[in-house]
Amino acid sequence: MPVTETGDQNGHVPALQGIDFYTLAAVFRELDPEAQRIVLLGLNRGQADEFARIASGTDLLRHLPDPERERRIAGEIANREDMEEAARRFLEKQKRLLTSPDGMAALAQEFGADVLTSGQLDDIPEPEPIIDGYLDKGSLVRIFGPPKSLKSFIALSMACAVASGLRWFGFRTEPARVLYVVAEGVRGTRKRVRAWEQEHGRQTEVRFYPRAVQIGDPDQQRRLIAYARTYGFEFVIFDTQARCTVGVKENDNTEMGVIIAALDALKDVTGACVMLVHHSGTEGGRGRGATAWDGAVDAEFEVRRDEGSMRVALVTRFQKDVAEAVDLLLEGHQVGDSLVFRLRGDAAPVAVEVIVTGKQAMVLRAISEYGEVGVSVTGIATALGLGAAERGKCGTHVSALLKKELIKKITGSARYEITYAGRQQLDALSRAAVADRPGHVQDMIEEPE
Repeated sequence: MPVTETGDQNGHVPALQGIDFYTLAAVFRELDPEAQRIVLLGLNRGQADEFARIASGTDLLRHLPDPERERRIAGEIANREDMEEAARRFLEKQKRLLTSPDGMAALAQEFGADVLTSGQLDDIPEPEPIIDGYLDKGSLVRIFGPPKSLKSFIALSMACAVASGLRWFGFRTEPARVLYVVAEGVRGTRKRVRAWEQEHGRQTEVRFYPRAVQIGDPDQQRRLIAYARTYGFEFVIFDTQARCTVGVKENDNTEMGVIIAALDALKDVTGACVMLVHHSGTEGGRGRGATAWDGAVDAEFEVRRDEGSMRVALVTRFQKDVAEAVDLLLEGHQVGDSLVFRLRGDAAPVAVEVIVTGKQAMVLRAISEYGEVGVSVTGIATALGLGAAERGKCGTHVSALLKKELIKKITGSARYEITYAGRQQLDALSRAAVADRPGHVQDMIEEPE
């Protein structure tokens, strides 16, 4: 449908109102040139400056009338000159401080204020769980899965359980204020919340922000941090990462490093657990995009949905400094106009005997990290950091796991993947590791009435 220009009697196009500049930037380049020109003419000067900043595209200038284009170009040049001058002055100041004995001492004292002795390490507080064994305050977490894997339902169940202080599938929660950033599907969220409330017989205390917060935008991020700190939110969820990082190159480690730094600032200032809902990569087994996330998150969970059913598995992919959480097998049940998750079956989980040695468990866990892609014996040895003398034994452990049907060889390759029995074995190992931790419920007791 062709775009037509409308305006007042002087030919001016009225300024657009209530614009989401990040959504506009995402679709702008898909418009034809005439439509692009109409959009730009429909922005007032303040809106145009904001849009140009967000879109980060000097190619937008070619759509503007000559006088306006020249003004923008002059502004771009002035901004760059200001940045170069600021960088030059900063470097000069650093050089002066480092060549002055007093300046050197001041910098050393400033840095040394945060250096700890061995004894002072004991003063670092232990993590405070908000979902025992899964989520801690002051941590950065991701939950990922392919589209339609129902990962947002699981994130919402975490949010509602924590906000209400209810157990989450049998695991104790610490009541905390929860802020859920609904960057997509806010209408669907209402139905999901009503289903959870009907299932649990109470209204959730979660607070919902019904649009994306752009994590890479300093102004938006500062407002979010101020709100979360002022009102004491200790669990903040971004659903989804992609919608909250519009314009940021997902596969670029440098650009994603800036996003990670912004999220670190959020959790450092507020002490909150910060969680992102994200999509999985094409190879499976990891979140989509830059590898910078691999070392940045404190925990990462994968959602796997059985094709054509409401059954999902929540698989622990990674947790720092703690025993890996038990994988959960869940099933969606219709409640009202949406669904809620329950543990599969009404009976307690079947006890699984641990049948692997310590070394075999290490190899089994390493294989599980590669999901359906699988990994070779050499890859396993490399992942475990084994030396040349130990690499030969790795094949022996793989053979033992094959005989126990905990892994299988991928047809036509030299790679191995974990079986369902293997995942049950890892679950049994995890249960054994956390059995004595308070708050863990082995028999997955029902929620109190």
